[in-house]
Amino acid sequence: DLDTESLPLFEEGMINNASIEVIVPFPGQPPYTNNDIFTRTDIQNGKILTQFTFAKRGKYNPRSKCLYEYIESWSLRGGGKWPKNPKRKCATELKTTLTPPIEKKQIDVEVDFGELEIAGIRGVDVLLRHSRYGKSKTESVRFRAAKPEPYIEKALYVDKDNIDVEYKIVFMHKKIPNFPSTSWKKLEGTFI
Repeated sequence: DLDTESLPLFEEGMINNASIEVIVPFPGQPPYTNNDIFTRTDIQNGKILTQFTFAKRGKYNPRSKCLYEYIESWSLRGGGKWPKNPKRKCATELKTTLTPPIEKKQIDVEVDFGELEIAGIRGVDVLLRHSRYGKSKTESVRFRAAKPEPYIEKALYVDKDNIDVEYKIVFMHKKIPNFPSTSWKKLEGTFI
């Protein structure tokens, strides 16, 4: 089955599909293999579970440590695949849950335009650096005096095994070019 945490990732277009291939070994015989793919359309239609049925052939040993092996992979927005070289995993029970490699992290960013005006700042960029699919990614939240929107929610899609986010604030001063920005800091919580 699909981890329910993956469903919003399908809806938001971050994941195109998730696939699984099962391999059931039979000593001295070819293994039973089968596969299925969960697409965005499947998810919209409520399909988050698939079942595989196979004949035991008198050789299947459910007491072994590895009941079957499986290979999972995720097709990602932009055409990528995760992991790039999927490996077989051992299943110790007759159920497997596919868990996405990324998760959504909501960041709230707020600015006080009154204080910026007093300081002579006409704009602020908040840079957010994080890891997605093992690569560093930087995204930004922009505030401009010409369009004073003081609060922005930013959704980041971060690696599940590395959810850390760093941020840096870049100021645009009315009169001073190359106004100093802050250094990178680890974000504690979800508010800047």
